[in-house]
Amino acid sequence: MAVVATAISRFLTDLNLTHSNKLWVAYSGGLDSHVLLHSIVSSASVEQRRYIRAIHINHQLQKQANEWVDHCKASCSLLDIPLTVVLVDANSKPGESPEDAARKARYLAIQEQMNSADILVTGHHLADQSETLILQLMRGSGVDGLAAMPKVRALADIELHRPLLDVPQAKLLEYAKQNELSWVEDPSNEMRDIRRNYVRHEILPIIEKTWPNAQNSIATSAKHLADSKKLITSFLEAALQEVMVAPDCLDLQKLLNRPIIQQRHIIRYWYESLQLTRPNHIQLNVIFEELIHARTDATPVTKLNATQLIRTAKYLILLPDWPEQVNSISLTSTAVDTDIISLTISDQDGTVPENLELRFGNYQSKVVVNGNTKALKKLFKEKAITANLRTSWPQIYRNDELLIVPYVYCALKAKDWDCDFDYKRLIKSDQSLTKIISG
Repeated sequence: MAVVATAISRFLTDLNLTHSNKLWVAYSGGLDSHVLLHSIVSSASVEQRRYIRAIHINHQLQKQANEWVDHCKASCSLLDIPLTVVLVDANSKPGESPEDAARKARYLAIQEQMNSADILVTGHHLADQSETLILQLMRGSGVDGLAAMPKVRALADIELHRPLLDVPQAKLLEYAKQNELSWVEDPSNEMRDIRRNYVRHEILPIIEKTWPNAQNSIATSAKHLADSKKLITSFLEAALQEVMVAPDCLDLQKLLNRPIIQQRHIIRYWYESLQLTRPNHIQLNVIFEELIHARTDATPVTKLNATQLIRTAKYLILLPDWPEQVNSISLTSTAVDTDIISLTISDQDGTVPENLELRFGNYQSKVVVNGNTKALKKLFKEKAITANLRTSWPQIYRNDELLIVPYVYCALKAKDWDCDFDYKRLIKSDQSLTKIISG
């Protein structure tokens, strides 16, 4: 019991909770999360307790799901802690495991309830860490995967903490019994066809027969690997800056001047820095064989993880692989801000002009520039914007009339509008593209 209380007290000591900074406990009603919630409430100061919340995600995957909701409500009522219950659709998509689908749905639902300054805590313990590392080994993971679960990590714009990560589950059970806690049992935790459960019930017990301290040893290895990950990341941050031309554009020659092992890791980290899915080792092989080492007069394209990777004579450029059917977006606010595009447009009074559409894909139009009719295609060429980029370059229309193509064209009707466009997939040419032509 003292082990749990000590871990939670240490966690709460440096915690600064205010009216704008809540502590959310992920509460399933099971043993681990119940001990977590009870120990936090018991150890928290009177002031801290004002900002503690519990959140329960109903995945609707078990017939007892509604009973678990009732249990959580009753437990939180006894502890005098506000509870938020969220219903989610956790059904898996083709090719996705039920566990992954449930986890994604759970964390997305939790994030939607929290503010950016809030803190989320989960009940992961020492056995969870051991299971994670073993599963990562079986996947052939590198240092990132084998570093397993950190005690603290960023989850979008919030912080996720695991204060019980160094605590054996036996200590959690001891705490629960001494405090006469009741909890729910998820029958899916006994299903051996779920790989984590198989590791928990079949693999770890066999290992611990020969190495009784196996879980602590595995956790120590994970910490060493986490340190290695930090060291590698610091190197890659500096290396990426040296070869980067723009956020999504690398200098090809500077990249190729580095040892091949650095090239591969820089590309993976490049994707990660843009919050994109990193290419695996098979995809990296494709990138190098079909893209980087293609003949010098070619402009090859490789599609992977919802992106297009393009190699020109000088650059390696990362583009979104937009579906063809996504070719028009109604502009109902002054800004479009995604991982793919950042665009702000407003009239002189700061409001968005009415009836605007954001379109993609058509660059065959003709426009009037300084009294002369010009093909939009020619204007793209004059601005050194390649054909690969043109199909994804935004165009702003009103009533089917083209008004603005950022960095390329601006109609007289829109010359007084403010248009701030940061297109991450921008080839940086010799000619600086710094403003919209208005005239």
